[in-house]
Amino acid sequence: MTEFAFDKLRFSRASFPEQLSDLTTWPSVDVSALKDSEALVFSSRREAIELYIGEPLLPLKIIKSKTGVDPKTLYRMITRCITKHADGRIHGFRGAIPYARLKDYERVTSINRTHGAQGVGLSGAFGLLLQQYPALEQYLLKVAAQRHKPITSAHEVRKPITRIHSKFLDECRALGIKANEYPLNQDLGGQRSLSEYFRRYDNRTFGEAAKSKGAGRVRPVAPEKMEQAPPATRAFEVVEFDGHKIDLRVTLRGCK
Repeated sequence: MTEFAFDKLRFSRASFPEQLSDLTTWPSVDVSALKDSEALVFSSRREAIELYIGEPLLPLKIIKSKTGVDPKTLYRMITRCITKHADGRIHGFRGAIPYARLKDYERVTSINRTHGAQGVGLSGAFGLLLQQYPALEQYLLKVAAQRHKPITSAHEVRKPITRIHSKFLDECRALGIKANEYPLNQDLGGQRSLSEYFRRYDNRTFGEAAKSKGAGRVRPVAPEKMEQAPPATRAFEVVEFDGHKIDLRVTLRGCK
């Protein structure tokens, strides 16, 4: 019997957890936003999942005859759907969208080539570079932590990316990266990817993003590393507060 895993739980069709078997709480999908061909595939997958979980005694052959979804695909879809999303919930029916990506792109193709000066075909190259050179990532994390500190006075400024980039290239050379290898073989030397790396570091959470922009007091939406509450099932069950920073406060007084 096929088993599924959710966090530390392992279960089969007959022992599907109650918190997952209620499909009305699963994050839904706006089918109208999909292409016609994708909407057709998604609807078939959703129906197959509903039959599989909602009618646990229904044979897989009948599910396939009704929806056209074979057991192998069905198992794969359910595994995707109960995988945790970045928003703290499960992917839900979002995992059944055709060609939907559940995790960030990870490059596996080598980046050590000489014809990459224009940045063509280098998706994920920066991430792969940091995987190949852990010491380089440790260096960037140290710089990012220093740069992330809140500015406390008008005389403080953050070190610009151009200066950090120059030191970054020096670190690459010190680690033995050659001139014909990424990022030294690029016109900009990976500067855009480096800038994006720091932007993502600053925006790891709402609180971190607010602090990096100068907010003094920030209360996180939920404690870090704490399981998120179940998804909302009715309107206004979950609310959100947006914080705003006042850049300038001016008082004008009339002169006599």
